[in-house]
Amino acid sequence: MSEALRYCGRDFSQADLEVISDLIAVYPTRQAIADAVCEALGWYRLDGRKKDMSARVALLRMDRDGLITLPKPLHGNGNGRITRYAEPIVELPFAYPESLDDLCPIKFAIADTKAQKQRWRNLIASYHYLCRC
Repeated sequence: MSEALRYCGRDFSQADLEVISDLIAVYPTRQAIADAVCEALGWYRLDGRKKDMSARVALLRMDRDGLITLPKPLHGNGNGRITRYAEPIVELPFAYPESLDDLCPIKFAIADTKAQKQRWRNLIASYHYLCRC
């Protein structure tokens, strides 16, 4: 790899990836690794604080791209709650349209009640292409 790779607005060279790999071998948690990466690579915000969240995102993307191997997360999603998605009770109330004109007019409505919000989450989890990866 001769050219730098860009993650979260920062270019990472092969030397940077080697430093990151060395830090992964030393630190046991993803948070500690991100903190050490910020220090080692001088990745700071304008106010002097470490760009730890950007570092965590960049490290996760590097891990997913196969450039590094992060330790498994200690906790699930970070907020302490288990994300559960129920299967949708009913199928979508419409068939796939043949053209976009068949969808018009599109109406947006806010999910106000707890039941509406749960239905929204279930439908997104079941039908959105980025969910259930």
